[in-house]
Amino acid sequence: MSDTHEPFQTWSPVTPAVAELRHGFLHPVNTFITALRVRDSHRHRRVTAFHICGMRSGKSAWIGMLLCLAALHFLWFVSMAEPAGPTKQGAISQTEAAKAEAFRLNQRAGQLAREGRVAEAIPLARRSLELSEQVHGKVHRNVSADLISLANLYLAQNDYFNAEPLIARAIDIDKQLFGPRHPEVAMDIATLANLSRMKGDKQAAVRGYREVLNMMYASPDAGSYLEETAQIHLLLGNTLLELDQYNEAMAQHLSAVEIFEVADPAFAVRILTEMADADRARGNQPRAKIWLDRAAQIEGR
Repeated sequence: MSDTHEPFQTWSPVTPAVAELRHGFLHPVNTFITALRVRDSHRHRRVTAFHICGMRSGKSAWIGMLLCLAALHFLWFVSMAEPAGPTKQGAISQTEAAKAEAFRLNQRAGQLAREGRVAEAIPLARRSLELSEQVHGKVHRNVSADLISLANLYLAQNDYFNAEPLIARAIDIDKQLFGPRHPEVAMDIATLANLSRMKGDKQAAVRGYREVLNMMYASPDAGSYLEETAQIHLLLGNTLLELDQYNEAMAQHLSAVEIFEVADPAFAVRILTEMADADRARGNQPRAKIWLDRAAQIEGR
């Protein structure tokens, strides 16, 4: 797998219609998308809470989000160049076996989570974390990924006590590995914001999501986290809806649409349709028509 980043400059973040809306009755969004670059996976796996079900909120939808398995990112390990003796070969074999078992357990935990069998998934995720620590030590990207995976399983059970220290450890590891403002750290902070939202501290969640977006847009690696950034906009929008900050919530969903138009057009249409439904429910038929017209344009491409 190549670690090189290719320029991605064919996408315009703000169309004239969106710019007009943002300068009208939608509050401006204080985030700007710079030159974005294509995805470059670094983490081998992560169970995240960022597959969002449109604008829907509420406890059942939120728990459903936590049980979604995000894309599994694979690490490719390069073998040593020099020939290995029998003892060294045996150690390498044991290491590879531990890596394979950690990966298997992680995948099985993810499958159980998708089936709603979170209590069964947690011991497997814990064992996967233990194996990753044995193979890689305490500070490694796989370890931080496993910490977040396990934390999200605890969050799915509303177990904040066990989830929070795992997230804190992941943040500390990724700061050491990538620097304090890297998107990997931002995604960990997003998980912490999710915890705040689930605990009912929506203002803390809003602050966390805003911090994540600021970190994402300021990073030269932002293009590797395109869909994650869109999903954070959705999470922020959903939280603002719960705080009755309707126009700003719609602006955040619109920012997500702008990204998903490229990354996942079908999902962009889904968001726009739900935005139209929400505006119709509030009696704003003209704006609902704008969203539906835009959805039709995306579908017609």
